Parts: sequence; C-alpha cells; structure tokens
Amino acid sequence: MVGLVPGCLIPPDFEFATAENMQTHVDRTAIRPIDGYQTVGECPGTAIEFDIRSAIINPDDDELFVTWYVNYSDADGGQFAQTDTEVFNFACDHPRAALSGDRPILIEVVVMDRRPKSLANAMDARTVDDPTTTLDIVSWYVDVEAPQ
Repeated sequence: MVGLVPGCLIPPDFEFATAENMQTHVDRTAIRPIDGYQTVGECPGTAIEFDIRSAIINPDDDELFVTWYVNYSDADGGQFAQTDTEVFNFACDHPRAALSGDRPILIEVVVMDRRPKSLANAMDARTVDDPTTTLDIVSWYVDVEAPQ
C-alpha cells in the first residue's frame, strides 16, 4: 500500500537563475582630466595625471584588470604604459610619445571585469576569451606644443 505523508508536497518545476555579469564601465563625467583633449608645453618636464578611481562603475564588485597605453598600435604589437592601477602619470617625453610625430598623443585605459587572454603583452591584454567579459576603453589626446 502506497500512501502520502501529510504535509509533504512535490515541488513544482523550477530553474536556478544564472548570475548575469553586469556591465562594468567608466563614468565619463568622473574621469580626470574630464576633457578628452589636453595640451601641454615645456617638454620635458610636463606631466598629466589621468585618474579613473572615482569613475569606475563595477556593480558586481568583480576583480578588474586595468591597462594603460600610450600610442597603442596593433601593427607594432603594442606596449603597456602601465597596468593594474587606476591612475597614470603621463610625462610628455614618454618613449612612445615620439611615435606621434606632429599628431596628438593617444592615451588609453582599458578596464575589463574578466582576465584578458594574457598579461604577457599589450595586444593580448586587450583580447578577451570569456564571452561574459565587459570592458570599457577611455581615450584622451595630448598635444605637445612646439617650443617657442
């Protein structure tokens, strides 16, 4: 004889919700300098501090990977300017600044919430293997004035 125990219910079909990775991004109104185009003079000797500390929005509190670049180019394999910091002090006589010639110098920061392909070189540090990765790239241009 089969019977049911009173108070014992068979649970309805259910699924566990998967945790969705929320977008990590940089608030452009909180970056320093806020203007995307800077002019410096008296090089060498002039430096600009780029700061994204208070601008990072990380709703999942994920581990972040932050990489700074000066005049990044896929063609030359790229080169890090600095990694794992939210502040970058750019000196106008940075070795990669000379690659600009008469053009403005490109400063970029890449912020991602998953480990990049590799941190062994700059190109791989901009490449993601995990499809759930969210990333944001902020760019500034720096124009070094010619000496008078």
